[in-house]
Order: sequence, then C-alpha cells, then structure tokens
Amino acid sequence: VLRYCKVARYDARYRSFGLMKNMGGLGAHSDEDYDTLIAFVNNPSICQETLQLHCVERYFAESRQKRPVTLVVFDFDETLTLATFLPEDAKFAEDLEWDPGVLKENEWSMADLLMYNFESPFVKGNRLERLRQMLKEISCDPDGLRRTLTILT
Repeated sequence: VLRYCKVARYDARYRSFGLMKNMGGLGAHSDEDYDTLIAFVNNPSICQETLQLHCVERYFAESRQKRPVTLVVFDFDETLTLATFLPEDAKFAEDLEWDPGVLKENEWSMADLLMYNFESPFVKGNRLERLRQMLKEISCDPDGLRRTLTILT
C-alpha cells in the first residue's frame, strides 16, 4: 500500500460499557481528522505525521508524478465506527434492505445502533453528519472527477 491513513486505536471508558479496548473511529477524538483525510485524498504528498489520523504517501517509482487519488478504501470496524454493535438478526449482515422494524423490544433500537456505533462522547457535535459530509466531499476530486469509495466489512 503506497498511500494510506491509519485511524488511532485507543482504550477508553465508553458510555455504560466501562473500559473497552481497541476502539477507533475517524473523528472520534478530533474534528481535524475529517479535514486531514480530505486534504490527504486531494493531495497526498503534502501530508505530515499527526497525532490524530496518520496519513502517509510512501515513495514509489511514479510518486513524483503526483497522480490523483481515484480509489479510497475504508475498513468499517473502528474506522468509520467507534466500536461495532450489531443486532442479533442474521439478516442485518446479509440484506441491504434489512428493516430495523424487525428488532425486538429488548434488542438495540435503530437510534441505539447509530449512537453507540457512530456518535462520539469525546467530541461535541454530530459525528455521523460529519462522516456524511466528509464522504460526500472526498467522492469527487477538486476538478469534479468521481472517486470510488469502498468500505470493507
């Protein structure tokens, strides 16, 4: 991998769960992560090491040509999410048309899944909205050319 960003991992007391190990999440501790990723995707050669999101462009034979980024790949677990909590319904992981209405009363609600998986108690604001904005912004380069965004699960 010649260009990459690594989301910081950390252990933290998380909501009512107590200490959770190996948490992550783009923007979980710093709003600067979104701007750093956008800047990196738009111009990888300018990125310096940071204490939040770590972006790197390794040297390769054609790196001086500064070719644009056309593919951005994310890991879902603890990159887009802070932690990963899933309903017990097996169809959740298999069916893109999965209906949250099938959740039982004693299971996670849709609001719970969004809050616990995506919203950070460590920074102010709506993290899920910031992720949406950032994904929309990096989906095209500064000249308007579409990029491919991929999420690995």
